[in-house]
Amino acid sequence: MFGIIRRVRNRIKLNSKRRSLQKMKNVHLDDSVIVFMETSISAFSGHIQVEKNTCIRGALEIQRENGIIEIGSNCYIGDHTRIWAAENIKIGNNVLIAHNVNIFDNDTHPVDYKDRRNDAENIIFHGVRKNYPSLKSKAIDIGDDVWIGCNSIILKGVKIGNGSIVAAGSVVTKSVPPFSLVAGNPAK
Repeated sequence: MFGIIRRVRNRIKLNSKRRSLQKMKNVHLDDSVIVFMETSISAFSGHIQVEKNTCIRGALEIQRENGIIEIGSNCYIGDHTRIWAAENIKIGNNVLIAHNVNIFDNDTHPVDYKDRRNDAENIIFHGVRKNYPSLKSKAIDIGDDVWIGCNSIILKGVKIGNGSIVAAGSVVTKSVPPFSLVAGNPAK
């Protein structure tokens, strides 16, 4: 009996969280998208689009003005996974992204220590991210039917072809051809 009550209470919490996310004008979630309590979506500018039957347990964050995150249908975004977009991250259909994956289409902090110090202060104390000349970004494109293993890192400019597998713990710095298996640091 208590298990049933707990499941109903959790479903009510999840539906409430979904409704609050759908109120954000630049976040568009299909009605069938499953959003868990641990899900975090941050999109003060830019655009986030998530298609049908996708499950999100991680975090989606627009880091710079006009950043875009597009996630296709029937995808799974694992817990503690973070997708950070300054430009554009596109994820195809039927993509499985395990837990603790980080996907960055940008350099998140400046190389120069003075700029990096100012950047950290602006983020922490003012919630503002500024553009610095040393910050580079390049779109990421993850094809259909891709599987990304836990604790992997996908860096800016990478294209992962349809049907590919990124082994657990890999650091992907270069594009991956379709139907390939890559592993290691850097992934090969």
